Amino acid sequence: MWWNKKTSWKEKATKTIMSRFMVQTVRFSFLVAAVLVIGTAGSSAWATEGGGDTIYFINGAGLPANHTWSMDSDGNNVTQLGCWAWFMYPSWTEHNGHRWFLTVLTIPDSYYPDGTTLRREVFAYRDDYPDNQNGTKVQLTDDTTLQPLLDPFYGTQWLPGDQTISFKARRWSGSEVIEGGLYTADLCYDADGNIIGLEAEPTLALDFPLTDSGWPDFADHSWAPDGKRVVYNRYGNTVSGLWVADLAANTRTLILAGNAREPDWSPDGTKIVFSQGASIHTIKPTGGRPKQVIKPTYLENAYWSGFGHPYFSPSGEYIVCDGWTSDIGGGTNDVFRATSGGRSLTNLTRTDWLNEIPIGWRYAPRPGITLEPAEGLVTTEAGGADTFSLVLDTQPTAPVTVGLSSDDLSEGVVSPVSVTFGVDNWDIAQTVTVTGVDDADADGDVAYAIVTAPAVSIDPDYDGLDADDVAVTNCDDEATPGPSVDAISPDMMQAGTSIDVTISGSGFVDGAEVTFKNGAGPSPAASVTSVSGTTIDAVVTAHKKAKLAAWDVRVTNPDGATAVLLEGFAVVP
Repeated sequence: MWWNKKTSWKEKATKTIMSRFMVQTVRFSFLVAAVLVIGTAGSSAWATEGGGDTIYFINGAGLPANHTWSMDSDGNNVTQLGCWAWFMYPSWTEHNGHRWFLTVLTIPDSYYPDGTTLRREVFAYRDDYPDNQNGTKVQLTDDTTLQPLLDPFYGTQWLPGDQTISFKARRWSGSEVIEGGLYTADLCYDADGNIIGLEAEPTLALDFPLTDSGWPDFADHSWAPDGKRVVYNRYGNTVSGLWVADLAANTRTLILAGNAREPDWSPDGTKIVFSQGASIHTIKPTGGRPKQVIKPTYLENAYWSGFGHPYFSPSGEYIVCDGWTSDIGGGTNDVFRATSGGRSLTNLTRTDWLNEIPIGWRYAPRPGITLEPAEGLVTTEAGGADTFSLVLDTQPTAPVTVGLSSDDLSEGVVSPVSVTFGVDNWDIAQTVTVTGVDDADADGDVAYAIVTAPAVSIDPDYDGLDADDVAVTNCDDEATPGPSVDAISPDMMQAGTSIDVTISGSGFVDGAEVTFKNGAGPSPAASVTSVSGTTIDAVVTAHKKAKLAAWDVRVTNPDGATAVLLEGFAVVP
């Protein structure tokens, strides 16, 4: 490996035979534990320390076959996904409950126009291949003139949103290569969310000059969250370094000169992590001085002489990478996690011969119950109904039941009173109907709610999970009478003072306003403090220069309906 640097005799001298024995014992214990948990349930990815979500990695680098694995961010829940060729880059999100992976494979007994170069095409694998052979391995490209690069380090990539892929390739014309660069292609999904091919042939997004080997002069690449910018590295004498291309602006900018590789863009678009030499660094997309965040170090009685293949966590708060040591098992790669600033470096895999290398850190869907819509439903007292739907966010391990009820049966009822999702229909939305109930009261439009009870399931991730309640309004069908004012008490005040008054009557609605009209001089000002259907309490203030006058008392409801008590209030100097 590129970081296989020999440790010095001074470094060797710091270790004892006993410490070596202790390390190997710990590593053997981890390996046994890892084998035991393969294919079994472990701690939830969203509940673990170190950033949460799922880390994907391969093992067996340098062996005849590579295995693809997933684990939680704390190194638990290690699960083997499949035995696939070369590196497999995971999709950003799950589709139909599955993660997809991209790679390049050789087509046996098929050649490019030069007659000697074996054909290679881009493939997509679903995470349940090869256990499920039905549509879980899909050939995406099929072009006898376009050759994707088959390389363990410079692979295909997903653009954010998983609607488009990109890959390094070159174009043949006859026996000659005529162009090369970064190609993109839009994916085609079926109704269930499974990849079935490409929408159209790949197109050249960024062209590059060809090297003496006939390949475009760039290596790794990673897309910005906006999908419009891509960072890549080049190795030429005058162009070596990290570059950012803005496809919309048609610009290419060198942000760091030198031997930098394996860039990955942060989820918020503010940083790029990359490896250089034996260390991990970050840099702004506009360039500037890079920051070294992980460097060779002693950890757990071994000297880790190099780090590479960094990826940001979905939150951008952590980094996963691999580290190399020659002190264990004759030399090994392990997967490490650290904060994005390089702190709390932690070995997650601890195996001495498998050579694990990360291939991505992805968001893990959390168990949840989605309601649509969760508010704004309208029913009527005439029996008008509205609907909403429920669906689970992830596949449960056992049926999940959610009870439903109305918090005001005099305004609305719900049907059905519960919904159950199984392991096979968890992602199919179920519709719930809410129907308004009539009454004889002119009570106006009334708000109520459909209450979702905590879920009941033997799946511990769903049992007790409580979704939001649904807000509903039941529209009144009785004519609502306007306000009327019978009296105000007290009915007189002195200029330059404030008093509490109570207005009695009927038909008052919350939000009603009180004003004084048709007197002489400055009018009194009323500040309403409470409203019921038959009374309004307010504080009335008279201007210090108020004149002797009788005032009409006016009440105005929010709908504009008004009532007036003629000359019902007096102010005296």
